[in-house]
Amino acid sequence: MKNQNIKFLIIVIIIIITVLIALICFLHIQRNNQNTVDINDIENDISYIQGPLKQEIENLEYNSIEYVHVTNQQMAEKYFTNYKQLMINNLEQAYKLLEKEYQTKRFSTYEIYNEYIQNNISYIKQAVPENISIRDYDDYKEYTCKDQYGNIYIFKETAVMEYTVQLDDYILENEVFGEKYAEVNGRDKAILNINKFFEMLNMQDYASAYGVLDESFKQNYFPTQQQFEEYMKGKLFRYNHVTYNSYSEPVADLYSFNLTISDKAKQVQETIDFNIIMQLQEGTDFVMSFEVS
Repeated sequence: MKNQNIKFLIIVIIIIITVLIALICFLHIQRNNQNTVDINDIENDISYIQGPLKQEIENLEYNSIEYVHVTNQQMAEKYFTNYKQLMINNLEQAYKLLEKEYQTKRFSTYEIYNEYIQNNISYIKQAVPENISIRDYDDYKEYTCKDQYGNIYIFKETAVMEYTVQLDDYILENEVFGEKYAEVNGRDKAILNINKFFEMLNMQDYASAYGVLDESFKQNYFPTQQQFEEYMKGKLFRYNHVTYNSYSEPVADLYSFNLTISDKAKQVQETIDFNIIMQLQEGTDFVMSFEVS
C-alpha cells in the first residue's frame, strides 16, 4: 500500500510540474508579446521555486529537449508495422484506412476484405518490409513497401500518422508506372503486364486476373471466373515467383514468353513451366492467354 501511495504522489508531482512549465511559457508569451520562449527565462523563473517541488524539478530532465530525426525509411516501417497490427487485431479500423476509390474497386464490402485477411493471416503475421520507396507529391507523401512475398503496401501520408492504404499497385495505377510503361519497348511492356498478372494471382484477385484474359481464350477454356480460379489454384503456388526463360519476337503483335514459376514462400521445391502469349492494347491495357495443360 505504501508503494502505491508513493507512485501516486510521483504522478501528481509530474502533472504539477508539466502544468507549471506550461503556465510559465504562457506568461512569457503574454508578457513579451512574442511567439517563442527562451529556455533560459523558464529556468530563471523555476529558480524561484523552493522546497521539495524545486528538488523534483531539478531531478527531472524537463529543462532539456532532445530532438529525434525520423527518416523516411523509419516512417515507412512505422506505417507498415502499424497497419500490420491493425490487420491482425483491429480489422474494422484497417478496412476504414483503405483509400476510398481503391476500397470500392478491390474490397467493395467489409466481408470481402475480412475473407482476404483471414485467408492470409499467417503470411501477414510473418510479413516484413524488404523494399521501400518514397515519392513526394504536392498534397501527400507516398511510401511503398514490398514484403518478402511480393505483397505491396502503399501508404499515402497527409500528416504524421494520418494515412490511407492500398494493397496493390495495379487497381489504381500511379504516375510512376505510367511513366515507366511509356518509356520501355514492347517486349518490356509485355513483361510489366505479366508481372502485373502474377501480382493479381498472388493477391488472390481472380476477378482482375480473369478480366485481362483474351475473350476467345476464356470461352474455349474458362467460360466462368470460378473455373479459372479453380484451375489457377490447382496449377500454381500461393505466392508465385516468375523467372523469364525465353522470348519470341512478336508475330501479329503477339509476344510469347516461356516462364519458370517457383514457390516464393519456399514451401515447395518444385517448379512449373508456364507459356504466355501477350497482346498490347491502347495505353497500359493488354489481353493475354496461356498454355493450358
